[in-house]
This record gives sequence, structure tokens and C-alpha cells, in this order.
Amino acid sequence: MKNKPIINFDTEQMTIIKYGLTLIPKIQQSIPEIKYSKNAKLNIKLSKSTLKKFESGNIENLTPEQFRMVLLSINGLYLILIKDVFIDKESTSFAENNSENIRLLQALFDTYNPNVI
Repeated sequence: MKNKPIINFDTEQMTIIKYGLTLIPKIQQSIPEIKYSKNAKLNIKLSKSTLKKFESGNIENLTPEQFRMVLLSINGLYLILIKDVFIDKESTSFAENNSENIRLLQALFDTYNPNVI
């Protein structure tokens, strides 16, 4: 059995992830490959208990679905940052103002396989 990776986030990174999570429905609507793929749809449940997990500052106890939600939120913000996706001016400004952390998070999450977690 493989050990689950523990990724600790600082407050700024948690703010970015939480903001990205709120954009998931809009991100899904903006990317045709996700919008029209039955397999790509995530059952998004942003309950208070789910958000509390993210507030803990690590992803040790996330389910694979929750991990994919975080990954989609970060990748979505990255797509907004590089102007492949446009949601609104607010999200574009947010991505531009947090570009360094978004790129760092995107690179970090690319190294993990959600099936392992």
C-alpha cells in the first residue's frame, strides 16, 4: 500500500484553491471538452464539511473526487491566467494577481496522481 502524499498549503494558497473551487461550474461550462464529456463531469459538492477539509491546510484526507476538484480549480485558474479561458474580469484579475502561486500549485499538483490518493 502506498503512502498518501501530504501537501501543506499556506493561507495564500488556500485562498487561491477556495476561489478556484467556486469557479468550477463556470470552468466546466467554458471548456468544451469538459462541457460535453459525460465522463468528465464531477459531482461537485462544496458543502461546509468539504470546505473545512481544505481549511486544514493539507490534502491528506481528501477523497479522489475532492482531489480532482482541487486539481480542476487550480488548472482552471491556470487556464484563466494564460487566457485560454475567460470567465469574467474578476477571475482574470484574481489569476493575474496570484500568478506565481497558481503556477506553483499547478506544477505541484501535476506531480500527483489522484488515483493514488
